[in-house]
Amino acid sequence: MDQPRGQQPSKYLVQLREWLSDKREERRSGYMNEEGFLKAYCSFYLPLHLPEVYWVLAQNVKRSWSFTPAKKLLDVGCGPGTATLSYLLFCLHNELPLPTEIHLVDTSKAALTLAKTLIQVLAPDSKVTLHRTDLRNTRELTQITRTLGRTMDLVLMSHVLNEFGSGPRSRDSKGEFIDRILLSCCDEHGHLLVVEPPLRSPTMDLMKLRDELTEKGAVIVAPCPSGTTNCPMLRGSAGWCYAQPPREEARSWEIAPWDKAIGRLLGIEVSHPGFSYLLIGMQPDEIPASHTAISISDESSGMICNGKMIKHSTVPYRGAYLEKAPAESAPSNPPKKPKVR
Repeated sequence: MDQPRGQQPSKYLVQLREWLSDKREERRSGYMNEEGFLKAYCSFYLPLHLPEVYWVLAQNVKRSWSFTPAKKLLDVGCGPGTATLSYLLFCLHNELPLPTEIHLVDTSKAALTLAKTLIQVLAPDSKVTLHRTDLRNTRELTQITRTLGRTMDLVLMSHVLNEFGSGPRSRDSKGEFIDRILLSCCDEHGHLLVVEPPLRSPTMDLMKLRDELTEKGAVIVAPCPSGTTNCPMLRGSAGWCYAQPPREEARSWEIAPWDKAIGRLLGIEVSHPGFSYLLIGMQPDEIPASHTAISISDESSGMICNGKMIKHSTVPYRGAYLEKAPAESAPSNPPKKPKVR
C-alpha cells in the first residue's frame, strides 16, 4: 500500500482499525479511557461517522416523516458525542430548535467529558447531564432508566449493539437491551434511532431484531417500506441491507486531505461510509406513505424491496432510498455473496 510521505497512522489508530473490523472480539473494555485511543478515535472515526444521524433524519424528513425536534435527547454509549453532534448539526442547518436537555451515557469518563465539551460548542444553552455506567450492567442501567423515566423524545444508539457480539445468543442480549431502552426511556411519541456498522453479522442481527420488534408492536419508521411485517431480505440469500450514501449528500461534509490520507493507510473508504440503521417509534400513523428501500451487492445491480417482493434493478449505491423504482432491471438471479468495499 502506498503511504503518503510524512504521514503514518499511530499505533492507537491501527489498533482501533483492527478492533472495529476483523478483531472485534479482542477489543478490551474501557479502551476509550486511554488518551491515545480517544485521540485516535476523534481524529478519524468521529468525522467518519458524523454524517450518519444527519443523513437518516434528512432522508426521512424528505419522505414526509412528521419529524418533531427533540426537547429531551438521550445518547446511549455516546463515546465522544458523535451521534448527538450529528443531530445538533441537522437542527442547526435546518433552523430547528435544539434540545433543552441532553443526557449522555457511556462507560468512559474521558469520553463523556470530551463529549460534553464538544456538544456545548454547538448547543451552549442545552443542559448536558453525564451518566457514567457500564451498559452491560443491568443494575446500573436500570438505575439510569428509572431516573430518566419515559421522558425522552429521541434516543440515539450509535455503534453500540455491535459491542454485544453477533449471533443468536448475542442477538437475545441486543433485543433485551433495545426493549429496555425503548420501553423505559422513550416517550410514547418518542423515537429510538439505532445505527450499526455495515458489516454482515451486526446488520443481519439488526434485520432480525427488526422483525422481533414489529411482532411486539413497535413501529419501524425507516428504512423499511410502509406496512412491511417481515423483512423480505431475510427470506432468501439476498444479502443484507445497509445505507452507503455519498458524503456529498449531506451539505457541509467535506472530506479533508487528512481523512483521505488516513483512509488510504487503513484501507477504509471515506467517500461512501456505509452503515445500517433502524428508526423505531410507537405511532403507526407517522410512517411515510411510501418508501423504496434498496440494498445492492456491487456498483450496478441490486434489489428493490417494496415489502412484498424483491427484484433486481440498477441503483446508484447500496442502501439508497429512491422516490420511484428505476425503470431498467438487471438479471433475475440475486447474487449469493454480496461484496462490501
